[in-house]
Amino acid sequence: MFSDETCEELGAIWTVQTKQSPRATEELVSAKCDGGLDATVHGAWLAVREFLRVAAESAGYKIGFDPNRRGPVRLRLGQVENDISGYLNFGFSGMCLEMKKQVDQRTVLIHGSAECYFMPLLDFTVERDASSEWRVTSVAEVTEPSFDCTIAKSPTEILICDSNSLAALDKAMALAYFRALGRLSKQEADRLRREQLVWHGQYVRECDAATSDALRKTCVTRYLTVRTQQMNALQN
Repeated sequence: MFSDETCEELGAIWTVQTKQSPRATEELVSAKCDGGLDATVHGAWLAVREFLRVAAESAGYKIGFDPNRRGPVRLRLGQVENDISGYLNFGFSGMCLEMKKQVDQRTVLIHGSAECYFMPLLDFTVERDASSEWRVTSVAEVTEPSFDCTIAKSPTEILICDSNSLAALDKAMALAYFRALGRLSKQEADRLRREQLVWHGQYVRECDAATSDALRKTCVTRYLTVRTQQMNALQN
């Protein structure tokens, strides 16, 4: 049970206790939140959430799940045009927004994670103005793969991070997948998520097992290309 509803929001301060496991890894012992906030991160997060709400409502779109919303909802957010139908249906609470970087006390970069269902994925630059109000000052498309390369560990992930062409294929597949999710009913979307987990497990196992980078690249290209085609077919 959270001691305060803000514990679920970006910027909540948690006290975490860990211990060293026999395998020399850190194991979580306890995590506690008393409702305290990092005001800078939390303020930037609220600004992005409000920015998206105002953009949607100004264009006449309802915030929240709508079973009849199947087609794309394309809005111009700053200099970027984006399909936010998935965000309106599933990500509107803002819990999918993550802090990517705190530049300083007046500038924060917020990332729309895959669970936001933006097509394409987005980064928001948020700045505090002279009146101490947080405002979204720019929106940019994310040009990286769909996952964080700073924590890439598997041979397949490392190969994708080292290849612009494979990174583009990975991003295209992820966008097609989330676009498909955003146009399905909740029950259909849940089914597709389960199918995606099975597909991803098979994809990683087979490509990680390749005996050379050349064979692994062929494997990754084949899997991502076919999956992208399958996801695009769901939107027709």
